[in-house]
Order: sequence, then C-alpha cells, then structure tokens
Amino acid sequence: MILYPNSNYINPRHKTQLILIGCGGTGSHMLQELSAFSLNLVEMEHLGFEIHVFDDDIVEQHNVGRQQFYQSDLGEFKSTVLSSRINRSYGDEIKSYNRKFKKSDIELIKSVNRDTIIISCVDNIKTRKDINDIIQNSKIENLYWIDTGNDKDSGQVILSIIDDYK
Repeated sequence: MILYPNSNYINPRHKTQLILIGCGGTGSHMLQELSAFSLNLVEMEHLGFEIHVFDDDIVEQHNVGRQQFYQSDLGEFKSTVLSSRINRSYGDEIKSYNRKFKKSDIELIKSVNRDTIIISCVDNIKTRKDINDIIQNSKIENLYWIDTGNDKDSGQVILSIIDDYK
C-alpha cells in the first residue's frame, strides 16, 4: 500500500501543530532539530510548525553531556530549559508544559482545526501505552504519531497514521 501525506502538510493553510512528548536523550536532540527544520521551512515559504513540548522531568547531573543540557541547567525543568533556549536562538514560540502529556491535553489538539503530528520520545512502555490510549480515545482525524525509542545497541521509529474516525 502506498500512503500519501495529507495535502495540508504539503500546502498548508496554517502552521502544522507538532507535539513533542519527552525531552531526554532523544527528545532534547529532536526538539533542536525540529525547530531548525521549522525555521528552514519558513525560509522556503512554508508556514512551519507550532511546537508544544511536554516533560515533567528536571535536569540532573547524568543528563549533562548526553542530552542537550549544561551544568547551569541543573534543577530546572527540561522542557522549560530547552524551549527557552531555542526560542531565544531561533525566535520560535515553542510552548512548554512541565508535566506529562495527559488526557486533558488532547483538548489542545481538538481545539484547533490543524493537522497534528505527535512525536513521543519516552523511555518506558507504560508512557507509550498511556499516549496510545489517549490518542485512540480522542477520535481525532488526520493525526500522525511518530514513536521513537532506543537502548544501548538498537533503536526504532514507528509511524502511525490515525485517520477517518468518522
């Protein structure tokens, strides 16, 4: 089967809403790259992304170096540190939420008439199941979910397309 992206991603009428869940080892790097990608899209006359970041974790010593954090970030919320730094660097308006993505946050998606991409960069199966339950019970159309994960010797990226819940 050949899948084609929704035409709104190719010729958008509004910014694509992007929700990043997790700002750790994968998510901290992902956010940096997504923001740069959005800036490049805007330079090519695309509207870019509206980025929302969810993570309830704080920066600890073992995060420095392996993730996009510095000594001066210790004790601060990961989502706040990264979004503030990138907003200052790129002029973005990343919105950060210092909490886990939860069922009530799906209203953020439903309240706007936008195409949405959720990217989860989490390190445990329980959180993945929680995200899946939230998405499956939301009945949102035209939603892409990209789940990423890795361990010491391997990694995976899974793309799910949620469409036509009518």
